[in-house]
Amino acid sequence: MAVVATLSKGYDLDYIWKQVDRGPAKDAASYYIQASESGGEPPGRWWGPGARALGFEPGQMVERKPYDLLFGKHQAPDGTPLGRPPDGGRKAADLYARLLAAEPHATAGRKHELRIEATRQTRQSPLFFDLTISLSKSISIFHASLGENARLARQAGDQDGDEYWSALVAEVDDIIWAAVHAGFGYFQKEAGYTRTGSHGTRVHGRETGQWHEAELAVAHWLQHTSRDGDMQLHVHSQIAHVTKTITDSKWRAPDSLGYNEHIGAVAAIVSQHLEEALTRRFGLEWTARDDGHGFEIKGISGQMMRVFSSRRESITADLRERAAQFEYHYGRKPSQRELAHLAQASNFKTRNAKTGTLDVTQLHAGWADKLASTLGVSLASVAPSVWHSATGHATHAHGAKATVLTELELSRAGQKAVALAQQEKSTWTRADVMKYLGRVLPRTGMDPAAAAALLEDLADRALSSAFEPVVCLEAPEPAAVPRSLLRADGRSVYQRHGGIRYATRAQLAMEERMLTQASASGAPRLTRAQAARALGADPAQLTDALTGHAPDADTPHTQTGLRADQATAALSVLTDGKRVSVINAPAGSGKTRVLTDTGRAWAEAGLGPAVGITAAQSARNTLAAGVPVSYNSAQFLGHLPGRRGARGPVETGPAPLLLIDEASTMPGPGPGRSDRLRRGPQREGHPGRGHQPAAGGGERRRHVPARRRPRLRPARRADPVPRRLGTAGQPAAPRRRHHRAGRL
Repeated sequence: MAVVATLSKGYDLDYIWKQVDRGPAKDAASYYIQASESGGEPPGRWWGPGARALGFEPGQMVERKPYDLLFGKHQAPDGTPLGRPPDGGRKAADLYARLLAAEPHATAGRKHELRIEATRQTRQSPLFFDLTISLSKSISIFHASLGENARLARQAGDQDGDEYWSALVAEVDDIIWAAVHAGFGYFQKEAGYTRTGSHGTRVHGRETGQWHEAELAVAHWLQHTSRDGDMQLHVHSQIAHVTKTITDSKWRAPDSLGYNEHIGAVAAIVSQHLEEALTRRFGLEWTARDDGHGFEIKGISGQMMRVFSSRRESITADLRERAAQFEYHYGRKPSQRELAHLAQASNFKTRNAKTGTLDVTQLHAGWADKLASTLGVSLASVAPSVWHSATGHATHAHGAKATVLTELELSRAGQKAVALAQQEKSTWTRADVMKYLGRVLPRTGMDPAAAAALLEDLADRALSSAFEPVVCLEAPEPAAVPRSLLRADGRSVYQRHGGIRYATRAQLAMEERMLTQASASGAPRLTRAQAARALGADPAQLTDALTGHAPDADTPHTQTGLRADQATAALSVLTDGKRVSVINAPAGSGKTRVLTDTGRAWAEAGLGPAVGITAAQSARNTLAAGVPVSYNSAQFLGHLPGRRGARGPVETGPAPLLLIDEASTMPGPGPGRSDRLRRGPQREGHPGRGHQPAAGGGERRRHVPARRRPRLRPARRADPVPRRLGTAGQPAAPRRRHHRAGRL
């Protein structure tokens, strides 16, 4: 998929205007190859039924005054209020005054940063959501090659050549716009909703308010360069945080909680539409990306794309340095979460501000020189070298007959998409299937609109078990819903739109088998007296804590330093004789400490070895301080880079106690694929969703009986929420409870 879509909240109305050309209107190529006194990027374009309701036709140029009124004040072009104005403004102003007082000599640029920071800190509702659609580097290079030919022709005074190449630039721009509009047509249908009524209370787990269809207003901005000045086609799509309710025509805030579900599907539709259109027009061919995320233009090499990926290289270099400093300071490598924070810091540090005039003429010349000096390739030659034409011109016939995908090819694509969705998540949505269909469907040059519709059709077929048995995990309504309370999507107005979860029947069968195995008893165990003695605690006191009768289970009483609630969890594991136990407690409650003391007591009692397993090496290093024999999951399963299970799993010996730290983050197998791992949710304190692989012979899995509900309290939380606990004696089996939302 040659498109990546990201979603972020927006508070800065000035950002997008910094490089927009505010001079007289130009043709598409001129925005791309001529210098401008006020910027170099083309102006934005309105889109959406909400924008049309305000008098903005699709494709109409965005002007600053109505833009500020809509996004900044929730007002129509004539000043008519549209629902409530953006909140938090007074608090943000007060905080900004305090921040400015602390920096009295702040420059104009710094003052602008302080305003944005004040807005964020006061939890002000966003002024818009920015759904940024970034095209692949190969498409950006193809587009830049067309622009370079137009620049050279204009520079040489070749009017015919200028017109020819400029027309091609404009045509590709139109193709991009059509693809973006197709993606947002889907987004409007699936995510265009608002809430009405009171949502502050719940009855049987449901909010009491309603959800209704709403019309979105969007400002699209096509931009050509990255922050480092590389060619990078992308579209900022600013979704106004006010929308028109279809049922009563009132303007309300959109239900933005549903946006994220559909970002991947939007990217798939834009990608499919765009690539089919380029194939149909220019005869381009596509090659699969190494990472499996779709396709790049055949003939534009990875080496060429890396020449114009300095932004990624600068982030990677800075991140590598930060990771080395972290390891030197803490004596271990950063965890995945810590690495993500470091990457974000690298992103901001290496981020060049988009200010001043964009000299696209100079950029084009620089791109051409860079490619010629690095690879000895002329930028102008790239586009003609990858399109298919006997004459050397882009003369691929419009509407040419495309290759028709066979039913077998469609079925294979559907099966792959379902498998990829199931591999990533234990439950998934229709939008997830569409995302993966966009990555695996071959590009044939078919009609772009038909290609986008095909994604939805195949997704629906997948959910109807056309490719393999699939189960919907949403319970039906307990009673028939009157037609007056049904939305266009067929659901009750009292149900949130979207969010329906699915899983393959094979996945559910595997989980049931795991649960059955996990519930088995007969594992080695200690008596209560032995366990209490090993933990340095009074057996009667721990029994009272286990049954909830202890007066103060949070007070540390054990000789080993464990709090009573921690010792109770360890006691339960050591004495219940089950094959799998799960500790489920909030962050900071000391789960890792419980694992280490449990392992120590197990080994000292002579029951068998204690073996620690973690998802990441950094977590393994932490666990090894208390459980010396510890592995990350890849080591334990014998994986090598690109070769899963190549070395075979670690031999643990008889009756091991396998201590899985942060088991919810542990990779696990898909149904019937023990060598294929996938990640579960990483929210600490919630039941594991990943499906952990079973180790070799002799293992013992342990499970806490449902009648016992000991609690671990968080060490740094004033008002803890009690959590169900058990302890991992082998990869924690998921305890699936399929309520209407398919949650665990």
